Amino acid sequence: MQVGGSPLYFLHSSKSGLKRSQNRDRLMGLGSCSEKLKVWTAMSRIEEQIWDILAGYLTAEDIDLDDVEVVGGGQTRLCRVTLDAEGGLDSDRLTRISPAISKMLDESDLFSSPYMLEISSPGLERKLRRPAHYTKSIGREVTVKTSDRQSYKGILESVHEDQFTLSTDDGAVELPYADVTSAKTVFRWEGN
Repeated sequence: MQVGGSPLYFLHSSKSGLKRSQNRDRLMGLGSCSEKLKVWTAMSRIEEQIWDILAGYLTAEDIDLDDVEVVGGGQTRLCRVTLDAEGGLDSDRLTRISPAISKMLDESDLFSSPYMLEISSPGLERKLRRPAHYTKSIGREVTVKTSDRQSYKGILESVHEDQFTLSTDDGAVELPYADVTSAKTVFRWEGN
């Protein structure tokens, strides 16, 4: 089954508290996430650490670490890991990779209490939080909300270093990433 129409999710209830004896950076062959990843949506410290832990392993598996998001607190904390790959991901591959991700996070000591781990593919409608998300979405319809409470809907025409161009019914609009509070792709069913 190819993932595409909707995201594919795998949930794990995980425990932390296990000690990791190896140096994470040496084990994963990674430098700092902030050195390797320019982000327009700021990642929290824990999201950066999760990215650093998982990136090397997933790259070796030919899987793109598309996004990391940690929401909530205490025992209601949810860690969302979004994965993608050339040609998409099937359910067997996500099922196979999921326990390894869970184990790496459990051994990392990042979470001081139990947490829920959600592993998914991006799906047809997805949040645009990272530079790669915008680039992958060129030519797609998107909705954007900005810090001045404006809303825009249109086709993502181009991506630049500090801004992107959206083609709306009222013409082209250049929006700085710094002004975006939320952005996502829109999927429309093409009827016969």
